[in-house]
Parts: sequence; structure tokens; C-alpha cells
Amino acid sequence: YQNLPYGVFSTADNATHRIGVAIGDQVMDLSVVSSLFDGPLLKGSTVFQQTTLNAFMGLGKAAWSEARASVRKLLSKEEPTLRDNADLRVKAFVARASAIMHRPAGSSCGLLYGQWEQVPVLPRPP
Repeated sequence: YQNLPYGVFSTADNATHRIGVAIGDQVMDLSVVSSLFDGPLLKGSTVFQQTTLNAFMGLGKAAWSEARASVRKLLSKEEPTLRDNADLRVKAFVARASAIMHRPAGSSCGLLYGQWEQVPVLPRPP
């Protein structure tokens, strides 16, 4: 069982706050790839189009597991969706060093604090 380091980020050329997950020295922009999630809880969901993690955290452990499985599938060597689509890869990945981190949750952050262990957040870059 491995948690994914989620966070909310923007970039110098795109100020929109969006949800991403750190993958090595890259951030996968979930607002770009979430339409590829095909599980029963997240298929068609707009949770990764939000500007905070609140809605995603509120979905609970089953949705978190499904998101993790969807990300792992997209990153798999056997999965051609990202592997064979250079244009999609350019849109889906941002260099972690160029990601500007933002507060991951809205005003209910204190109420959801206990869930942070299950949905870790990217640290601010140095």
C-alpha cells in the first residue's frame, strides 16, 4: 500500500490552481488525465477539476484507492495511453521544480486534518 503525494499547484505560464500528484521529478496534472480514469467511483467525476483537494478527500478511502490504481495504470509500461501520446504527456506532466504549490484544502482543512495521512500533500519547493 503506497500513498500518492497529492498537492495543488500552478505554473508561471498557467496560473490556474489544479490538483496534481508527484511522480519523481514531475507532477502529473490530474485535471488533464482524470478523463482517462475508468473506475466506478471516479469515471466522469469532476473532482480533479477543483482548485482544492477538499472534494477528493471527502470521497474517502475507496476513491483514493481507485485514483491510485488509475495513476499506476496510466504510468504502466504496458499502458499505451500516455506512453504513445507525446502531446498528452506534454500536457499531463510539469517539472516539479516549476510547480508553484498552493494551499491544498479550503477552510475545512482543520476538520479534515486526520485524513492527511491517507492523502499526503506535496511540500513547498525550496
